[in-house]
Amino acid sequence: MVPLVVRFVFWRLFDTNESILGTKQLKAILQIMAASACHRGVVFFTFGDKEFAAELRMLHSRLRDHKVTVGSLFGMLQEYANMMNDEAEGSRSLTLFTFLSARAC
Repeated sequence: MVPLVVRFVFWRLFDTNESILGTKQLKAILQIMAASACHRGVVFFTFGDKEFAAELRMLHSRLRDHKVTVGSLFGMLQEYANMMNDEAEGSRSLTLFTFLSARAC
């Protein structure tokens, strides 16, 4: 089991073509998982996106408080991907952060 830890690796969240590269929520979670697996930390630069910064801090605290491991977080990502693939294109209103926050309990 690898615990989720965030310390000091710098990462910029590029919000470019989300349909190809994924959402910034997914990018943030993947960076946290990679850093945790390597026992490194991450410092995110959200470039003025205060809402995203607050959501990321809140989710990270929740995942850490519930001792979510990288492996279990990966499983949650798979569940979310399967759920999104099963839903119609227009009905994808559940964000990744909302899903993970609910599943972390």
